[in-house]
Amino acid sequence: MMKQTKEQFGEGNYTAARNFRRDEEEFVRANKGRVEAMGQDAEKALDGAEGEELRRAEREARDHSKSK
Repeated sequence: MMKQTKEQFGEGNYTAARNFRRDEEEFVRANKGRVEAMGQDAEKALDGAEGEELRRAEREARDHSKSK
């Protein structure tokens, strides 16, 4: 009989989901006062010289994802 671990697969990988949620909450706490400025920086990056590279990376990531 196979031993079951907390990393179960069914509707998804529960361990990965839990880790993602923990990391996301930690990021928000650590950057609470900077989120708006970070968004503005991201917008400037898309409009600036690195914009095409960022859009290409986004397309590539989307092409590799399971849901398109």
